[in-house]
Amino acid sequence: MRKCLAPLLQACALLCALTATSALAEPGPDALDELIPLAYDLADVHVENGLLKGRVAGKDPFFRVRLKKPFAGTVDQCLRLKARTSHPGLWSFFWKSTGNGRYGSPAVVRFNVAGTNEWNELELRPYWSSEGDIQELRVDPVKNVGVTVEIAEFVVVERPLGFTPVSAGDVGGVVFNAASEKIAYGMMTWHVNGTSGLRRVPFTTAADGTTHTYWFNLSKEGATFKTAGPKCWNGIIDAFFVKRGAGDVPFPIKDFRFVSGVPDLPPDIGISSVLPAEAIPRSGRPFALEIVLRNYGTRPARNLHFALPGLPLTLALADARELSPTGEVSAATGRDSVGMGHDYAKWRLPNERVFRLTFKAPPPGRYRFSLEVAADGCEARRKEVDVEILPSLGLARADYVPEPKPVKTGAYRVGATSFPGWTFHDWHAIRSRAPERKPVLGWYDEASVETVDWQIKHLVENGISWLLVCWYWDWKTKTPGRGISVWPETFQKAKYRHHLKWCLQWGIYSSWDHRFTVEDMRDAATYWCGHYFNTDEYLKIDGFPVVCIFTAYELKSRFGEAEARGFLEAARECARKAGFPGIHFVAQRNGSSPEMAAELASLGFDRMSIYKYLSDDVSSSRWEGPRDYSRLVETSLAHWRYVRDTAPIKFFPSLTTGYDPRPWIGEIYNTIVTNITASGFRRICEAAKQFSDETGERYLLMGPLDEWGEGSIGYPNRQLGFGMLEAVRDTFGEKPSGGWPVNFSPEDVGLKCPRKYEP
Repeated sequence: MRKCLAPLLQACALLCALTATSALAEPGPDALDELIPLAYDLADVHVENGLLKGRVAGKDPFFRVRLKKPFAGTVDQCLRLKARTSHPGLWSFFWKSTGNGRYGSPAVVRFNVAGTNEWNELELRPYWSSEGDIQELRVDPVKNVGVTVEIAEFVVVERPLGFTPVSAGDVGGVVFNAASEKIAYGMMTWHVNGTSGLRRVPFTTAADGTTHTYWFNLSKEGATFKTAGPKCWNGIIDAFFVKRGAGDVPFPIKDFRFVSGVPDLPPDIGISSVLPAEAIPRSGRPFALEIVLRNYGTRPARNLHFALPGLPLTLALADARELSPTGEVSAATGRDSVGMGHDYAKWRLPNERVFRLTFKAPPPGRYRFSLEVAADGCEARRKEVDVEILPSLGLARADYVPEPKPVKTGAYRVGATSFPGWTFHDWHAIRSRAPERKPVLGWYDEASVETVDWQIKHLVENGISWLLVCWYWDWKTKTPGRGISVWPETFQKAKYRHHLKWCLQWGIYSSWDHRFTVEDMRDAATYWCGHYFNTDEYLKIDGFPVVCIFTAYELKSRFGEAEARGFLEAARECARKAGFPGIHFVAQRNGSSPEMAAELASLGFDRMSIYKYLSDDVSSSRWEGPRDYSRLVETSLAHWRYVRDTAPIKFFPSLTTGYDPRPWIGEIYNTIVTNITASGFRRICEAAKQFSDETGERYLLMGPLDEWGEGSIGYPNRQLGFGMLEAVRDTFGEKPSGGWPVNFSPEDVGLKCPRKYEP
């Protein structure tokens, strides 16, 4: 009989009493002595009623077990963990083996533990069959100071998958059925025999409540961000799962099967969305519905026809021919739009099309549209949507962006982080997967001066006076990197640039191959001095040009403390030679512990910030687990106070706008902020004003404005209107005697921003 080792943790004796269940190895005379705890690394550890208890403390708390007799890893093994904690968050299960030699990727499984003080019973499958003998096991709880942790069971068991392995050479894809009322996220996950870790491809569903047949050609799946890669389907597949994401939209998977080639599937129209073409529709001008359709069949959908049963008499089509659009919706190719790196055609998938139904100028009011879509050989689909058409603002037509009327904010200097470059990034996944995020400026092109002038107007009329702008440097050409670095060039041509200050957020990443030198740093700093610092619009604090580095820890981790300090000093020396007093360096990281702050101060940084506050633990800003926006609202002030009391360096308080990256990458990450509201952000602004008055810190930093793919958004959009910006204006602004400037879209004055995409 084979046995499984289940240690009951005994902290005082540092020994384990094991219960016999299933198999890891043939039992020997010392089988009950095979697992020996090596280190708890928890504060106040004690055993109470058979449970290991502890309060998380220190920089890197963890529980580790060393195996006296290592065992061979198999695909059928999993760690059974029973734990509870006072705080929800992301835990990690690591292991060390003869194959990988140390902790870390791919020898890690991340998992969420609910912080309800109730027991979480988890089974974590590591898929370590290619890693030789397993030598050590380690669990890292959520790293929040003061959180209690209890572990009642920690045991490796065999749990056969019950999956019949298949050869990737024999089957190239999968087919299954599912239905969802809203856009829902799922994940196809599999394991290749003899490899470490899992391969993953995210997908989304149609949003019409109808059962559709989904086909994915995994043999042709391209590289996607943090997912499977271009050669992900190979070898023997010994595990395969189709799982629903962590969201609240259910979609049961039915009739799953593998296929060897392109299946013969009839036309199958799915309605992704039906929404107003304008983010904020108003009366007094034609109104259009934008309809996104996708064909899930492998035969094209021809002769489409739209119907609008029950259309109110106050609405009349401007062109009835739009009910029978020309062309077809192409056949499915086995691809999905979730994931960065897909080869889009004309900003859409080949089996996706966008249509419009245009109505004559309607009166203001709330309307319900019932849309029916039919095509040859395809069942009719139906979707209903409620739309509010607001009254006209009665503004005169303009030839260009009207002159901004900046709102004064007194002593407060409210800025915002910007992730620009929407002449480079692809709008497709956002338009298809999160159409509610559509900007008031439409799918704009930031290489256009007109677009940037609209951004300036919307910002300064709502109390934002400066931007922290993401920027890259190309070491080879010694020029700004393309993409997001286009924005400063466009800004310098903008008509209204004198109304807004800005500074660099220089992105440095460990994935870069280039090991830059002090001379490289001087080249970059010389460029800053000659192209940015010498302009009136560049942000300076006490005369020092401001440069933020993201992520600052890369400097020390890659080059060491002395060399990192040398980089900053070399840049400051260049600035002094150019006539500036130096550079005010800001370190931006995704955390703000006291140790981290001390480290940044020792490197010579003048200030620090975080990109976005996503934790609801005041002592941390780690991106761990799902969060409701209300929790961030409630804890932001306490977090800023904690940093103030523990950091030996100034900081920009982060007024977070949230985080939900699923349109770009699916649910690869499990950190998602839900229920983001303008009213919640208003409370954050009010707390920031209180903090500013308490401390005298007048520079405040609103979270990202334009992370449209990541769901960190402050610019006006379809979902929240101008609500986020107006929260800043109403909290910090000095209201003019004539009232606040009116917030409006280009369409309200008869204009449109230059756009990358129109259907």
